[in-house]
Amino acid sequence: MNNHLSTRSIRRRYYAITFLVWFATALPLSLAVLLAQSRGIGLAEVGLALGVYSLTIVVLEVPTGGLADAVGRKRVALLAFALAALYNLAFLLAFSFPTLLLAMILYGVSRALSSGALDAWFVDALQAADPNVDLQPALAGAETVGLLALGLGTLLGGLLPRLFTALPPDGTAILTPLATPIVAALGVKLLLVAAVVMLIREERPTSGGSWRAGFRAVPGLVGDAAQLSRGNPRLLLLMSASFVAGLAVISLEAVSYTHLRAHETVLDLVCRLLLEKKTHALHPEAISLRNRRDPTTTLCATQDYHY
Repeated sequence: MNNHLSTRSIRRRYYAITFLVWFATALPLSLAVLLAQSRGIGLAEVGLALGVYSLTIVVLEVPTGGLADAVGRKRVALLAFALAALYNLAFLLAFSFPTLLLAMILYGVSRALSSGALDAWFVDALQAADPNVDLQPALAGAETVGLLALGLGTLLGGLLPRLFTALPPDGTAILTPLATPIVAALGVKLLLVAAVVMLIREERPTSGGSWRAGFRAVPGLVGDAAQLSRGNPRLLLLMSASFVAGLAVISLEAVSYTHLRAHETVLDLVCRLLLEKKTHALHPEAISLRNRRDPTTTLCATQDYHY
């Protein structure tokens, strides 16, 4: 399965891919809702799109889980990451609710496909290389890498719009300051696809690895999963807790960034509008603002706003 890779090499390969996955995920995380709103998509529509995204994962999680065993973990992961790149492209072009909805459905399918595929490869490859390997430190290391990638991606994603303020105003073009994290995430996901091609080594499943066989196995897998869930109270409790936690997180994700703008003071609002004028020259008054210092401009010099 691992083509004679050492456990150290397997860890490095998996950690590199894990970093790219979560780094790309985090890049647009803090500003995606604001980008959608700047294009005229309402907060309720954003929330509905996020709900459809979650529902897509729920519906496809079990059916797609069997595909990895039938056709191979690497092939399913490649499909998942390719769809994730298409999600970023669709989101970048989303100026209407239907396009945003399409983007979120693509993302949901991608997340359902990628769930556990490479994790299973990692565990199987480690055990094939060393039957006595301790999995706990290896899995803990992957979690650490993922958290580090999330933190760095979020920080860089929040910084990118400030580095490209010369771009057209948000909501008026495809490539704007708030869109730069989406573009960066798209680039990282294309790199991720190449990394999976080069770094993951896997033998074809003994069943032949056909997609048709994988899809034929889906109904049986769904039935087995439903029967297992109904017959295990602890599993039902765990799934319910996960549902509540996920609902809370995705709700906060949708409204937390707009909440900050809702609490602008009058001074904050004036300074933000003045800075947007000076940056983008939307009105003739912006020229005079560049060429003179008035009390308002001086007062706003200490404010640091860019939305």
